This record gives sequence, structure tokens and C-alpha cells, in this order.
Amino acid sequence: MSAKFPRTDGAVPGQSAQLADGVSGLFFRVGAPLFLGVLLASLGSLLGLRVADITLLLAVLAVGVLDWQLRGAARFRLRLVLALLTVLGLFGLSMSGPPPDTGVILLSIILMTPLSALLWTTYFSRYPAYRALLVGGLISGAGMVLFHFMRASFLQADPELTSVHPLVLAAALVFFSLLATVFGLGVAQGERAARQDALTGLLNRRAFNEEQRHWEGGGWLAVLDIDYFKRINDRYGHEAGDRVLRSVADVLMDTVPLGSAVYRWGGEEFVVRLPPMPLAEAQIILQEARGEVAQRTFAAGEHITLSAGLSPLGGEPARAFADADSALLIAKSIGRDRVMVAD
Repeated sequence: MSAKFPRTDGAVPGQSAQLADGVSGLFFRVGAPLFLGVLLASLGSLLGLRVADITLLLAVLAVGVLDWQLRGAARFRLRLVLALLTVLGLFGLSMSGPPPDTGVILLSIILMTPLSALLWTTYFSRYPAYRALLVGGLISGAGMVLFHFMRASFLQADPELTSVHPLVLAAALVFFSLLATVFGLGVAQGERAARQDALTGLLNRRAFNEEQRHWEGGGWLAVLDIDYFKRINDRYGHEAGDRVLRSVADVLMDTVPLGSAVYRWGGEEFVVRLPPMPLAEAQIILQEARGEVAQRTFAAGEHITLSAGLSPLGGEPARAFADADSALLIAKSIGRDRVMVAD
């Protein structure tokens, strides 16, 4: 059992998460607002609405600054709305006539759609329904816009555009966007696998290191340890020990409420983050998990127990982890099979 707050294996905690957040942040704060601004300006001119360029520029800047300031769920909601507006803007353009500058809007769609598909696939990887809706809408909407404008150019006999059939360009756009989507899914799956414990399916220590930087609103942190786990491995072998670990992981996942996170810390240790709630309720959740584990039988009818330390997440996660770990040490020193709350 470790009494120290963790770090990754020689790397900066959350390094990959910082890179991903930096790329998506740049896109949502600069690229996406500008792209949406082009779409809205084109759609506004087609509908006869006059929008001053300075007003549009200020709106774009406001979205970028707002994304910079927001955190957690609020930022996610803003980016979801931004993505939905982009999809709706594309479908709106596809139902209207050609814009004043067809080349600009076509170039924007061709360049931005594969990039958007890639980044949206990665950013919304944990939300399959959102991902399917947004990426599917983006690709189909952009394809409709491209086909519609190219067809209009054909009707106008534009010599620069008549050499390529609009269906070919639309198909190429969809093809490259799908490639970006598949690539994004691969990146997201690889990142998810790197944050997941292979044995139990729980989040791992790396995920804890990355996520604790974004915890807001308090809550509780619990450190749990399987009592006398080494005895299971010594008596019945490591396969039996693995079954115990998977069973405890299942109990924890079934017990904690929505908004919680369960991590495999390493060996026989687990960490649970609970959302804000009264202390008594947090204790009841841990006691229920402890009681469920104690009722189960494992190798040769063996029973196991859990010890846990609980601490409030009111300030630094490092401090909360240290306090919970200290409470766990006390629980184990006075008899195990109990939950102790940090002072």
C-alpha cells in the first residue's frame, strides 16, 4: 500500500490529456467559431439578413473567450452547442441558394469537415450518441452543401468548375471525412485503453492523474484495500486472486451512484471518487460495498473483507488522497473490515 500521492511512470501527470485538450481547445476557441462565422454570414446574406462584420467578429471572439473561461460540464455544453450550430448551419446552407463567394465557402467546407470529423470523433468519444449525431450530421450536411453549390455552378456554366462532376467532389469529401472519423475512433480507443485497467476494466492510475485536475464541486475520495489479499494468492494461486479483484471491481461499480468514478490503484487497492453528498450517505455507500464483498465466497469458500479510508474533496486532490490513505492505514491497524473517515 502506498502512502504517497501518485505520479505517472516518469512522465508528467496528464501529459496526453493536456495535448488532447490543447488541440481541441485551439479548434473550439478559434477554428470552429471562425468556420461557424463563415456559415452564419453566408446563410445571413442568403436570407437577406445584414450582419456587420465587426459584430460577427466580436461574436466569434466572445465564443473563444467563453470557452477559455469555462470548465468541466459547462465547457462541454458550450462545445456541444457550437457543434450543433455548425451542423444546423450546414443544413441551412444546403437548402438555400449559392452564396456570394462560392469558392470561399467550398474551400472552408472541404478543409474544415475532415478536421472537424476527426476532432469531434475524439472529443465526443465517451458519448457515442452525441458522436454519431454530430459527425454523421457534419459529413452529410457538408456533402449536401458541396453538391448543391457545385450543381448551381454547373447550371451557371462556370468554366472553372464544369470539369469535375459535383457528385465526385461530394463523394470525395465524405470519403476523407469518414477516413478522419475512423482515425479519430482509433485514437480515442487507444487513449481509452491506456486509461483502463486490463484486468478489471476499471479506470487506472493514469486516468486518476489526468482527471483529478478537473474535479470541481467537492465530493468524497475513498481509498480501499482488500484485507489479507496476499493470503489468497499464496493459498489458491494468482488466477484465484484475479477473480477476487474482478469481483470486487464489479461490486464497486454496482454500488457507487451516477457521477462517481472507480479506479484500480494497483495490486489490491482501489480508489473511488463520489459526487457531493452528505457524509452519512457516502459512508453508507462504502459500507454497502464492504458488506456485499464480505457476503461473497471465493476460492474454496474463502471470504474476504475490505478496509476503506474516506476524505472530503474540498481542496487539493493530493491532500484528499493523503488523508484518505491515512484513514485507511488506521482502519487496517485497528482490525480491518471497516470504513474510517479522515479527521
